[in-house]
Amino acid sequence: NVLAVAAVGEDSDATGVDGDETNNDAPESGAAYVFARTDLGGGDFEWNQVAYIKASNTEGDPDPDDTVLGGDGFATRVMLSADGTVLAATAPREDSNAMGIDGDGADNSAEDSGAVYVFRDVGGTWMQEAYIKPSNTDADDSFGTDLAINSAGDRLAVSAPYEDSAATGIDGDGFNNGAELSGAVYVFDYGGSAWAQQSYIKAAMADAGDEFGFSVDLNAAGDVLAVGAIKEDGAERGVDANQADNSSVNTGAVYLFTDVAATWSQTAFFRASNADPVDQFGFNVTLNSTGDLLLGTSVWEGGRAQGINGSEVLDNYVGAGAGYLFRNGMLGWEQQAYIKSTVNAPNINFGLDSAMALDGARLTISDLSNSTVYTF
Repeated sequence: NVLAVAAVGEDSDATGVDGDETNNDAPESGAAYVFARTDLGGGDFEWNQVAYIKASNTEGDPDPDDTVLGGDGFATRVMLSADGTVLAATAPREDSNAMGIDGDGADNSAEDSGAVYVFRDVGGTWMQEAYIKPSNTDADDSFGTDLAINSAGDRLAVSAPYEDSAATGIDGDGFNNGAELSGAVYVFDYGGSAWAQQSYIKAAMADAGDEFGFSVDLNAAGDVLAVGAIKEDGAERGVDANQADNSSVNTGAVYLFTDVAATWSQTAFFRASNADPVDQFGFNVTLNSTGDLLLGTSVWEGGRAQGINGSEVLDNYVGAGAGYLFRNGMLGWEQQAYIKSTVNAPNINFGLDSAMALDGARLTISDLSNSTVYTF
């Protein structure tokens, strides 16, 4: 009944909610639009725009004619809570050097550090609730590249795949920039009156260039977190493969973390069953509501198969792409399905995006070149 739509290239210099949409004085600043569905009775419904949402510190590209995206890119990712009353929007090109919650967004000394904005519908009126930065803001980290929200709307997972810390595991030293582009994920909780950072999460083997956090997802409760690292290196395949193996470049990996009593720990590590160099497994990750089904995609995988569980042997369709479905059962996590486009071809990049029904009974996976969405 509530729909949020992103327009990452929108150009208005308005700030906040329902400002002036008519000017184009802030190129590529970005906007989000909220629509609500009204039941008219007799099986008829009507959709209406109920909010036009901008950042509180809107900023556009000072040189929109060049080839570099220079605006903040507000609404690069938008997510709604299950009841449609909480909206989170990212701006990975935002430039403030603020840290934490509701800092000074007017400072632009940390280019492309990134930010997240949270809005809430209170009695039919949308308002900004929080301006969120990480605890270790740094230029070029692109905090907000991906985003996930739990059903209740009181937990966010925010990725920064170009973060540079050499820390490993949970809540390490985020100011040690000894592993360039290793990546990080941040978890934020709403305590009833304010947002706060709950955890700072790194891979167990935080290697330079892994881009841990290129993709993220949470289950409905928000206590299971999946993280994709598309440039993680390793030749060993399958569930809980050797994380220290760096012998195959950019195969990609997915990490699973579980929160028990407000303490996160890594509980599983995934590589594809046919992992090869440059496949970039983990390009997109999706969990079902209970967190016992995981879909990870690999947009550069080269298998020639079509449909479900075809042969993984023929591998010369570069960039065809694939999806891999894992289930956590009696014997732990196991790969259940190898999923390919039904019109497979090189360079269609199947796996560009994906979604899963709450009960895990249906998947949708999109490709790039055909602009097609497939349902399984």
